[in-house]
Amino acid sequence: MNFARIVLLVVGAGLAPFFGTAFGAEWGGTHSFSGLPVDLLEVVVTPHQYSDEFEYSRKPDPELGALVRLVMAHRDPKGAPVPLSLRFNGKKPSELIAAKEWQWHETPENLGTPEQPYTLAPGQLAVFTFNAGKTAWGVGKSFTLSVSDAEGAAPEEVTIPLRVSSPRIRSVVCLASDASSLQPDQLLVHVSNSGDAPLKIAAVRAYPTMRLSEPVEGTLTPFTPDGMVPPGDRSGMFAKTGPLPLRHGLVETVFESADGTIVSRWAALRFKADRFDIGSGWLEIPALEGKVPILQETYLKTLTRMHVNLTHVQEYPGYTDDDGPDGLYTRHPLRLMAGFGDIEKYNSDRWVARIHGVDILGEPQMGLTPMESYETLKRYDPARYPTTVTLSDEKDWRYFAGLSDFPHFDSYRVSAPAMDAWHKYAQWDKKIMWGAPLEGIGTMTRSLRELSEPLPVALWSQNAHEGWQGQFSRKRRSPTPDEVLLQAYEGLANGVIGL
Repeated sequence: MNFARIVLLVVGAGLAPFFGTAFGAEWGGTHSFSGLPVDLLEVVVTPHQYSDEFEYSRKPDPELGALVRLVMAHRDPKGAPVPLSLRFNGKKPSELIAAKEWQWHETPENLGTPEQPYTLAPGQLAVFTFNAGKTAWGVGKSFTLSVSDAEGAAPEEVTIPLRVSSPRIRSVVCLASDASSLQPDQLLVHVSNSGDAPLKIAAVRAYPTMRLSEPVEGTLTPFTPDGMVPPGDRSGMFAKTGPLPLRHGLVETVFESADGTIVSRWAALRFKADRFDIGSGWLEIPALEGKVPILQETYLKTLTRMHVNLTHVQEYPGYTDDDGPDGLYTRHPLRLMAGFGDIEKYNSDRWVARIHGVDILGEPQMGLTPMESYETLKRYDPARYPTTVTLSDEKDWRYFAGLSDFPHFDSYRVSAPAMDAWHKYAQWDKKIMWGAPLEGIGTMTRSLRELSEPLPVALWSQNAHEGWQGQFSRKRRSPTPDEVLLQAYEGLANGVIGL
């Protein structure tokens, strides 16, 4: 496998400053721009990857870029707002998109307009992101960041190497201690230490307001009594925070070395109560004799007995609106997945409790660019519920990394359409057209999970079906129970939190 490893490289405040114009030492350091009250606190480098386990009719593009996040802060809580402008190797982000060096970005250029530039408020934290598809922007390379106040002042420049470091945050799961609560009140954080010395987990802080002066300090319960992360190992902690608002924010994990050196690692995410949902598909589509499954109580009871709690429906008369004391929805509530475009309506507690996530893009790899996908999802920033993106082609989903709050992938390995070339696998005594190695689901899960760290991921896992004909030459058109089960197990064993 040629998986590149993902690292969140975060530069902690109060550490050694930059040396010359190069970005940090291994432990890192902040960079304070002298002409502006702005600090660069963090560089998050997520290397692109794709697996060499899959066979394709068209070879994957060998260029490996990176998803890069810059965490910046207005360091003067009593100062004036800063209308911020960033350039990268002397170019605007839109120029890098047009040149196909970048896939998508969220920077001051598209967060503001020429008439109303993006403004960094006093004491505010901000995360600026770009996803670059070319090796020139990959690990081992560097770029020049130019920062100015968008009003014509001479820019200040700093050279930023694109590299990975240790320790790092591997995942953050937001939990609600009360299953009926909409808001998470504790964080489950997994970390790793690939260095050669132990580190102590010193603190976890949440920043739901994105203001430096308003951290929410977590009460820690480390996985180990001493809170240590041994060299070359992993660990983590629970952090009780109290109820967190349903919005985008940052999580800071603070580590301490034996000599007292302090370093922070940060993660950008949407605070939400993460739950494991098991889906049932589009239940509003009429089945035999014109019956609509979502209106059949016997069917809904069967789903409940199978622990299925999710359907791909937004609203359906006679079900979602039948929520009185003895209503059909009250008796058999399913979580919902759809567009939910009326954000003012669906931001109510009544609806947020029902929503698994936004599915507005379909499968964007089938016709949307990453930048078009970003522009569609951006409007959901004020929502109190998460966005999802469903990816289907492992060799290219690096280009869509970082777009959504809850990434999903969709891949079936038996008697179904697929992105890879099943006839090219050599595991069997003959070539087959109707199936592929089931362990590919595990490989895809690891790939998406690592591209998406620290966010949770989910799998659209194959279930019983019929009707896909054409190229599939096996007499049985539906996967066997074991084939269904093993694909789900591959996802579960590799870390999905939804099927």
